[in-house]
Amino acid sequence: MNYKKVDVVLLNGKIERNMKVEYAYEFILEINNKEFELELIYDNDKILKGFVYNNNRDLFQYIFKNINSLNIPKTVQDYFKQFFIAKDTTVTWTNAGGNSSQNAISNKISIPRKWLELMNIDEDNRDIRMVFDGEKIIIEKKK
Repeated sequence: MNYKKVDVVLLNGKIERNMKVEYAYEFILEINNKEFELELIYDNDKILKGFVYNNNRDLFQYIFKNINSLNIPKTVQDYFKQFFIAKDTTVTWTNAGGNSSQNAISNKISIPRKWLELMNIDEDNRDIRMVFDGEKIIIEKKK
């Protein structure tokens, strides 16, 4: 995994220096008609842990004082519900192989690993359900 080291302001207000972070989620916070760019950090349980520190002490004091009234996503799932992410990709067409007929074709689509991780899909838990409504394919983790 690729990590970067950043200073992180934790939700308790403390600053943790040189914290290893795999991914920071970009977020625009609007306060009094001004926009502030933040990078949100979530823990392994996908719960908001803090923010990449950008030396704006007043901003973070305001955030901590008003965190419950601000529209900051508290979980990674809330983040993706709030900011729909789309990815353009292509379908791969290959010969099916195995016991398939000579002209059989197999189709595959790559799904970003981060999305699968957020859905708790991994090598041990990989059963999914696909729903086709005539126009769209919806992929869900099988329950």
